[in-house]
Amino acid sequence: MKFSPGDRRLVICFAALLAARYLWARLDDLERLLLSAVAPDVLGPGGMALVLFPAGLIAIGWRLLRVRGWGRLEAALASGSLGLVVGTGTLRFMLIGQVGRLPSPAAPAWLLLALAGCFLVMLALARLAARHPWPALGVFAGAYALTLSALSWFEWSRGNSFDTVIFTQSLWNTLHGNLMWNSIEGANHLRVHFSPLLLAFVPGYALWPDGRLLLAGQGVAVAGAALPLFALLTGRPEQRRLDPTTALLVTAGLLLSAGVLCPTAAQFHEMTFAPVLFLGAVAFLERRRPWGFALCCLGLLAVKEIMGPVVMLFALPAWRRHYGWAWVFLPVLAGVLWTGCALAWLMGGHGADQPDYFSFAYQHLGHSLPAKVHTVLGRPGYMWDHLRSRPNTDYLAGLLWPYGWVVPWTAGWSIFALPHLLANTASKALYNYLILLRYWHATLILAALSLAFGRSLARWQRQEMAGAAGARWVAMMALAATLWVTAPWLTLTLGEAASREDAARQRRIAALIPPRATVQAPQSLLQWVGNRPFTWPMPQDRFDHRPDCIWRIVPDLHPMPEGYRLAVREGRYELWQREAGGRPLPAR
Repeated sequence: MKFSPGDRRLVICFAALLAARYLWARLDDLERLLLSAVAPDVLGPGGMALVLFPAGLIAIGWRLLRVRGWGRLEAALASGSLGLVVGTGTLRFMLIGQVGRLPSPAAPAWLLLALAGCFLVMLALARLAARHPWPALGVFAGAYALTLSALSWFEWSRGNSFDTVIFTQSLWNTLHGNLMWNSIEGANHLRVHFSPLLLAFVPGYALWPDGRLLLAGQGVAVAGAALPLFALLTGRPEQRRLDPTTALLVTAGLLLSAGVLCPTAAQFHEMTFAPVLFLGAVAFLERRRPWGFALCCLGLLAVKEIMGPVVMLFALPAWRRHYGWAWVFLPVLAGVLWTGCALAWLMGGHGADQPDYFSFAYQHLGHSLPAKVHTVLGRPGYMWDHLRSRPNTDYLAGLLWPYGWVVPWTAGWSIFALPHLLANTASKALYNYLILLRYWHATLILAALSLAFGRSLARWQRQEMAGAAGARWVAMMALAATLWVTAPWLTLTLGEAASREDAARQRRIAALIPPRATVQAPQSLLQWVGNRPFTWPMPQDRFDHRPDCIWRIVPDLHPMPEGYRLAVREGRYELWQREAGGRPLPAR
């Protein structure tokens, strides 16, 4: 793969952007480590040597590159990035040896090897895409859908899909005459999140009432986002966009990012349907196909109540392309009406207060919606301090670093990432769970950033008069950085594996509970008893619901209420039955 001067400039600039963010993160780690109890000899002669070491690397590298005919700026960027990254990385390694490892999720070796193998497979498929672009994309999308569905089924089999139970019980109750109601939320789910897209699963759930149906459909939808993104990045030959090899690598970067891979592998969530609908709407918009564009926009609105601003933004590219008043006016009207009606519906289900989700995620902004708006508009200092807090900077780093930070913002499609990006950074996310929750809401952000990154890369390639080689190397570096960010979050998502014996024991106990019996159980067990009118999570300080059965894990510090007898004990599980009025358990 021969490099031209334009290819070299393109690769060096992108590598310098990645190195700058890496250097910033390492300096932040060094600040925390230096404030810890560090042995004095680390900051003595050894510290001076570590200062001279990167300086020497920079000087030697700059001189060697100049001898080979590189320009001053190119040689400075390449040698400076390498020297500073190696120097700060070495110093960080020595300081961690003194004060211990920083608190961060560390990926196990097997997962790193698996992601490295995935990277090599993508390189092989990218080479195949040079001659057979669409078959290579089909192989990637199909393998991704199968692998992701299998991974989410594995998480389901070991009880790690608690949120999925909310949707399975809502669909089960819909089939039995109670529209989208579930006892976990204690309400119609459409009153919690207005997501009528979920009703599309009702016919399939009537045939196969199992949570794995939702997980499989989710995996197919996420993999389907590869098709419109690849088409948008390659385009027709006269459009001078990316070659198929580079486009496939950028597409893989979207599907393998933490904000898409982790929530899809963990459990069912309606936000994972946003990328394919958003990218489909963009594809139909650029081809001026009004019916396809309208259907994708309606599907996008049906994902969640917060999709109205995204649909409204489609008016901007339509206005710039002079498509006519209908293309500009109708998305704005649809977004305003849908958002207004959805919020009115949600607030109508919660009295005069805001919906529970807004109260939970934005409680620091005020106790009511007017108070939240007043805080956002009237206290810019507080909002600025919150936006640049450590959780937010870590979150933005994970989203933007693989794209080189500034690269996607040089394309207009990046504006579609702003509504959800601002909503996520304004939420109260101070713990790993909440940061992971914000990653669940990053699917649309990453779809917009991936499209903008590919379009920006194509334009930078033309401006630097670079060939396909430089763009391919940039896409490979972006994919490697994406997998680097994904590894710790995927580790946190998967958690500890349950044994096969334990999962089989759970299924045996669940089979003993009558189909219509009300059940209270820990979150990890609710998925086995979701297809019934009432199930409630544990632990709780009180058993106010007085369920027919209480399924608990021993040891459980919550005392059993009176009026229950032990019916089944197997391993660390106990199933208790209400004595008066409880449905009898089948004989074992």
